[in-house]
Amino acid sequence: MEANRKKRAYSCCGIGDCQVRYILSILAFWSLLNLYMLRVNLSIALVDMVQTPKQATKGELCPNPKNSTQAEGGGQFNWSAAMQGHLLSAFFYGYLFTPLLAGAMASVYGALWVLGLGVLSAGIFTLLAPIAAQYGGPWALFAVRVGVGMVSGMGFPSVHALIGKWYPVSERSFQTTLIYNGVQAGTIAILVSSGFFIKSKFLGGWPASFYVSGLSSCIWFVFWAALVYESPDHHPWIGEEELETITVGEVGPKKSGKVPFREIAKSVPFYALCYTHFANNFVSYIQFTYVPTYFKQVLHLDIIVNGALSALPHLAFMLFSSPSAYLVDRMRSAEVLPINTLRKVANSMAFFVPALCLAAVPFIGCHAWPIIVLFTCSMGFNGLKLSGFEVTHIDMSPEFAGILMAGTNTVANLGGMGGPSFAGSILEAYTSDMSWKIIFVTTALVYVSGGIVFIVFGSADLQPWGISPGTTQVYNASPTPETIKKEESPEKKSE
Repeated sequence: MEANRKKRAYSCCGIGDCQVRYILSILAFWSLLNLYMLRVNLSIALVDMVQTPKQATKGELCPNPKNSTQAEGGGQFNWSAAMQGHLLSAFFYGYLFTPLLAGAMASVYGALWVLGLGVLSAGIFTLLAPIAAQYGGPWALFAVRVGVGMVSGMGFPSVHALIGKWYPVSERSFQTTLIYNGVQAGTIAILVSSGFFIKSKFLGGWPASFYVSGLSSCIWFVFWAALVYESPDHHPWIGEEELETITVGEVGPKKSGKVPFREIAKSVPFYALCYTHFANNFVSYIQFTYVPTYFKQVLHLDIIVNGALSALPHLAFMLFSSPSAYLVDRMRSAEVLPINTLRKVANSMAFFVPALCLAAVPFIGCHAWPIIVLFTCSMGFNGLKLSGFEVTHIDMSPEFAGILMAGTNTVANLGGMGGPSFAGSILEAYTSDMSWKIIFVTTALVYVSGGIVFIVFGSADLQPWGISPGTTQVYNASPTPETIKKEESPEKKSE
């Protein structure tokens, strides 16, 4: 059997030993890239879809060098601003509750097919979006977007569950960061490509954003179904050396045990993680939604330049997050600091530095490049969250990481819905100068509060309820206090 494993592992790649967990890394990265392309594409496509009326600027902060009052966007549909708002929020109505369902399904039935079918379904819904808009009207498109949100909710809990099974502790921060950078890659891909689609009328212009992202999801599913397995011991190509590296000893049950909902509901670190995740999403979605708006309405940047510069902070996120995650893993392996301290230091940098950057933005005036640098540094340093609170779910419980992510992601989605709504209401109620100050100072305070809560109440230690009673060995888990006592008992030492 051992020789057969090694032979299959070699023939899988054709060169040396094939580390099959890295195949999972690539395809999981692609899955999140797809999910964020599917999430973002409507906000970009609407620019070309709808007829945008000329609107007066309320208390303009910076003078427009072009002094242009021409309306942008002579699209196909005459949908009101309110309807556009409904369409943009439709995804989140669908997304609100399915992460909890996905976490439970991943624990009971396995995360492989929950994620696979979720991404595939989201892709199919997205391919139907142009047809729904053109032949069914805005409410048909609304229904499609709710469907995309519902099945997209299967993504993050399933990915977290697979990470808990597939990666040793020495790689956990780096691999989580690599995979979750798919979020930024998908956002960059849509921001950069959307201008080309609209200007060249490729596949009809705005429909291309739906067709390309939907088709990418369907192609991804073919590779996912063929190459990825639920756990390392199920993979036919894995070598014995890699299997031992991942599992380190006797392998636990094929499926997770009974989920300790009561214990989780009484866990203070879990609630701290919920609030930290909420604070992050509240600010992140304001940045994502309103940085392009700030560039356009305040700095009056050209639409093509706007798209490129809006993608720059997401690129910085990727460039900051990967090296920092590698460093955290190395420090953990070398036992430089306890994992709890490492997570809190990384998360503090991810929250406090961006808070300073965002608070400074509205006081810079009309100097474009310093503002662009602040936005870029804000999102770049926020990339350290992947070595902070984002991976703490797995530290607390590798076995139930999917459930924990489902819970915190559901709470965080309220922040994702509330942040842009808050910013929109402030922009409508106050002059441009005052409104942006309120928005960015508030986001800074929310970031600070999230960082403090994680420091004081968060924990990256394996929780007492983090493994089910029947589990002999949880993938990549640190030993529990009970296990340590048992190992040090006289009876155990005499064996």
